[in-house]
Amino acid sequence: MSDFDPVTHAELLRVAASVATLQSSVGALGAVKSVQRGVVTPAETGGIAVTIASVNPSKAFVLASLTNSFGQGNSWNAPQIGAMLLSATELRVIGAVSPISGGGSYYVPVSWQVVEFY
Repeated sequence: MSDFDPVTHAELLRVAASVATLQSSVGALGAVKSVQRGVVTPAETGGIAVTIASVNPSKAFVLASLTNSFGQGNSWNAPQIGAMLLSATELRVIGAVSPISGGGSYYVPVSWQVVEFY
């Protein structure tokens, strides 16, 4: 049983399926060395630092995706999400959305993955 809400869990499964497809596409070459994944909710404008197991930054890339909706009947600006590898062991994740009318930002859960190749 997952500790995530159903939407987050479904998103993680979708992203995992995408990575599995990528792995099977290059699996014959043995190209994928590791995949690390998680979900975080950044609570500030600058994002949140995530510590990961060491990877070779020149042989890795990062995926980020939004993990939930913002509520029915509301008008929202496009979410601003992203993730970037800062070093071999640190990832920075951002995720915020703001309403079209009114002020403020709401921080949203972001699914991230780091895929490293041989």
